[in-house]
Amino acid sequence: MTASHTDRRDVDNIRRRVVNIEKTRRALRWVPEVTLEEGLKRTVEWQRARTTPAAARAGA
Repeated sequence: MTASHTDRRDVDNIRRRVVNIEKTRRALRWVPEVTLEEGLKRTVEWQRARTTPAAARAGA
């Protein structure tokens, strides 16, 4: 087996990526219950509520 190299493709450019759920909405007739911003906010709050600070774990 040998490695092969291909030229960079535009899809490899992370700066050109954007979130777009329109295809999913149409195909599945799906609508998100919350915005991406609200979902991320809730996720961070959930994680913070369940994370024990390092000092408490160390018994300080």
